[in-house]
Amino acid sequence: EQIPHLKVVGYYHSLVSSEFLPYHFIPSEWESRVMPDIIVTNGELGRQTLIKQGAPPERIITGPALRQDFRTLNRNLYDERNGLLLLLTIDLGLSAELTMLLAKINPELQKKYRTPVWIKPHPMMTPQSLLHLSGLKVMPENWAWAEGEIHECLEKAHCCVACMTSAVYDAVLAGCAAISVQRELGLMSNYFDILEEEFPILHTVTPDKLWERLDALLGQEQEVFRQEFTHVRQRLIKGLSQPTYETLSVFTT
Repeated sequence: EQIPHLKVVGYYHSLVSSEFLPYHFIPSEWESRVMPDIIVTNGELGRQTLIKQGAPPERIITGPALRQDFRTLNRNLYDERNGLLLLLTIDLGLSAELTMLLAKINPELQKKYRTPVWIKPHPMMTPQSLLHLSGLKVMPENWAWAEGEIHECLEKAHCCVACMTSAVYDAVLAGCAAISVQRELGLMSNYFDILEEEFPILHTVTPDKLWERLDALLGQEQEVFRQEFTHVRQRLIKGLSQPTYETLSVFTT
């Protein structure tokens, strides 16, 4: 039996791939009592995404982006940082796949750019399990484990490589270029896909083209990438709402 005067509020806290099927809806789903009365999103970009995927506009409200660290907005793009951050997910198999891919091209990366590489495992993953599944007995040249929270890791990163993680949005907000790698099996490789039609730079890179993209990003085409990701960053700043008294109040009104 329904409790009188009880309002159920859902929260959409992270931008995810359009291939994430639980965020696609048919009209009859919203007749169910298990659905929230309203859903608060992390900004207008999240709101428009849910509406496009079938959510009723009258039940979707723009609210604050609580996941992002907006202190990074004061950071310039491509400043003195020169490191590469590998952002890994809780999927151990996928994380091993990315690690092996980057290890394979590391000799070229180090020979040409001497780029420090930091590995950021998912908090629920152990470095030992990742190394074991990746077949790495020792860390490759100029590699290290990234320590601290993600925003601390991004302070040192010039660019990042990732697959199937919303952390790519944190990276761009922090002033990093981000490369989404196409996984060989499975969906949701690219959490940027909700914006890739607007910004072609956000399309996934196939594994065999990763070195080519890194070489372009770190080398002669660096200024082109700087301009492109500046536009993406501005789009995210506009599409995500910073926590304020006004945006936080939507949870209680």
